[in-house]
Amino acid sequence: MSTLAQTETGDWLITDGKATVVTGVEETVCRAFNRTYSIRGEWFKNVEEGIPYFEIIFVTRPNLELIARVFYDAYSSIPGVASVENLVGTLDRSTRDYGLKAHLVHDSGAVITGGPGTPFVVEELA
Repeated sequence: MSTLAQTETGDWLITDGKATVVTGVEETVCRAFNRTYSIRGEWFKNVEEGIPYFEIIFVTRPNLELIARVFYDAYSSIPGVASVENLVGTLDRSTRDYGLKAHLVHDSGAVITGGPGTPFVVEELA
């Protein structure tokens, strides 16, 4: 499989007028970024796709266990992710800032870390 490479802001990476294609671990990094920032209902061809930010996160009293489960399910269904480990969510109730960091183990053994507000990077090979 392959996907289009992306910049750190999620734009397609265009080099010499051509879209760059990535495979392997880098493909999984791009897919994890897309899953994280895809809001349920924004893709007109499948309104059920994406993270339900407005239903479970942008609410008065967010359920942290439910949020972690939604992200776990989203990440574990990415092709190339062998397992999701150490999924940690934090909420600063005074500022209402939510952070989540996940460790995704790639089929190759590489560990990818990141989450909402934290760029996805390849940490190491197991």
